[in-house]
Amino acid sequence: MNVYGLAGGARKADMIILSNYPGQSPKPVAHMAATVGRHPQLCLIGLLLLQLCVFVHYAQAKTWLFIDEMWTFNLANNYFDPMIFAMRSQAHLNVWLDSAFWQQILCVQPEHAFAYPSVWYNAAADNHPPLYYAIIHTVCSLFPRQLSVWLGVVPNFIFFMGTQALLFLSARRLTGSQGLALVAVLLYGFSWGAVETATFIRMYMMLSFSVMLVFFLHLRLWERLCAGEPVRGSFAALCLAVAFGFLTQ
Repeated sequence: MNVYGLAGGARKADMIILSNYPGQSPKPVAHMAATVGRHPQLCLIGLLLLQLCVFVHYAQAKTWLFIDEMWTFNLANNYFDPMIFAMRSQAHLNVWLDSAFWQQILCVQPEHAFAYPSVWYNAAADNHPPLYYAIIHTVCSLFPRQLSVWLGVVPNFIFFMGTQALLFLSARRLTGSQGLALVAVLLYGFSWGAVETATFIRMYMMLSFSVMLVFFLHLRLWERLCAGEPVRGSFAALCLAVAFGFLTQ
C-alpha cells in the first residue's frame, strides 16, 4: 500500500490510501488531493461558482411565477395594501387584469421606495415574519416599477453561498477533513433540493442559512465548553442567530 499525504501539513483524515495496482499510477489522484489540501478555499469557491451557474440556468428559464412568489412581491412592495386578491377577490373575477394592475401590486413605486412601515403592516396580515419581505423590498426599491425574477433569486443566491460556507466549516469540524467537507458542499449544492430552494422566490433559502448558522454556532459553543473557554460571546451570537431565524420563517 502506498500512502500519499496531502501537502501543507494536512490532517491524517485528509490522507488518501491507494492500492498500487499493476499498470496504474495514483499520481493524478494524489496530485488532486494535494491541491485540495493546499487550496481548500479555492476549491470551495470553484464549487460555488459551478453551482451558481446551474442556478442561473434554471432561474433564467423561469417564465412564470408561482402564486406564493407573487405573494412575496405583493407583501413586500404593495404600499399598505396586503393580500389584495383575498381581500378584493370579487373585484378581480371575470375581468382582464392588465400589466398596469400587476405593476401596481407587485412592484415598488418610486414614491414608496424603502417604505419599511408598509412592509411591517403587510406582513402582519400574513403568517410569515417580515425580515425576508424587508430584504426583497430593499432590492426592489433599487429598481422601482420593475418586476424581474432576478430581484427575487439574487438574495437567494447570496444566502446559498453563506449556507455553503457554514456547511463547509461545520463538516470540517465534525470530520476533521477538508476533503470530506468539500464533498458535503458538492452533494448539497448540486442536489435538486438546493436548486429548487435557490430559484424559488420565497424565504426558504434564507431559512436554510439560518439553520446552518445556528448549527455551526452550536458546534462552536460545544467546543468552547469542552475546552473550558469563556462562552458568553458564543451564547450571545447564538441568541442573535435564533432571533434571525424566527424573524425569517
